[in-house]
Amino acid sequence: MIAIVILNWNGWEDTIACIDSVYRSDDNQFSVIVVDNGSTNDSVEKICEFVNSIEGVKVTQVNEGESLKYNIENRDFILYKLDKNYGFAKGNNLGLQLLSDQPIDYYWILNNDTEVEPQSLRLLAQFMNYHNDYIACTPQIRYYYDKNRIWNCGGKLWWGFRKYYHADQSNIAFNKEFFDISFITGCALLVRPSALSNNSLFTERFFFGEEDFELSMRWKLERQKVACLTSSIIYHKVSASTRDHDTLPKTYIHYLNRFINVKQHFSIVNYMLWKSVNNVWIALLLFRQKHSIRDIIHFLSRLNSESKNKDGVDYDYFIRILKEGIG
Repeated sequence: MIAIVILNWNGWEDTIACIDSVYRSDDNQFSVIVVDNGSTNDSVEKICEFVNSIEGVKVTQVNEGESLKYNIENRDFILYKLDKNYGFAKGNNLGLQLLSDQPIDYYWILNNDTEVEPQSLRLLAQFMNYHNDYIACTPQIRYYYDKNRIWNCGGKLWWGFRKYYHADQSNIAFNKEFFDISFITGCALLVRPSALSNNSLFTERFFFGEEDFELSMRWKLERQKVACLTSSIIYHKVSASTRDHDTLPKTYIHYLNRFINVKQHFSIVNYMLWKSVNNVWIALLLFRQKHSIRDIIHFLSRLNSESKNKDGVDYDYFIRILKEGIG
């Protein structure tokens, strides 16, 4: 059985659309667990109401601190209600921990703002069944609002940098069933239970972002094999014109996460070289965004100081930066 783990936070409309697409899959060997990350709207009620309308689906609600008291079966649905917003990494980890005693063959971590083709899950599972040496795989991920255009097919990690494969390309006729990747996004990640450590998959050192980059770096150091299956397709509701960092505080959080993460995986000498290159890159990026020289110097000074002294970025610090900026 495959356990599909979907994280929700106040996004019941997208989550319902995702669930609907999943239950239209041509393979019924799965169960769905929606982990509600402390939603402050009526997400739980809306989601459960929708799933109750699907014929033949058993719906169970579990509160944080409780455990599952039965073995889940194909097409079962579980709503795991957490007390607060733990972020992407811990929210998903808690969902995985709830299922730790279940007979699971694979976990599929799936963003709630995705929708899947009916055959996508079956194809991913078949690939993993035939390729026991791979720890994980991802589908071809396309833009939801431009379904012929690829968002990414995984990517390559090199010296603390990431490059997406086939990003923003359209109508590609792939001549390979699959290809190896060293970067895999948490958007749609099919993984073996053996990949989990203490029933967790993602680092919890970062409240927002960086979890898939850290996971990919860890797997690369461990020489784990990861693939993109080109025939499996899902759609992600990200705008083709959206940039990852649209405000200075978000840009700061992104690079603080990255500096802390790379520091944990590189030698001191390698990290110092990498950091020097990135300081130049960030300065040029901020300059192109019309920030003043004074603001750029302050940004880099704070970034280098805090990345040296911090081992992670928790919820409180994340919220403070978004509210107060970087001074």
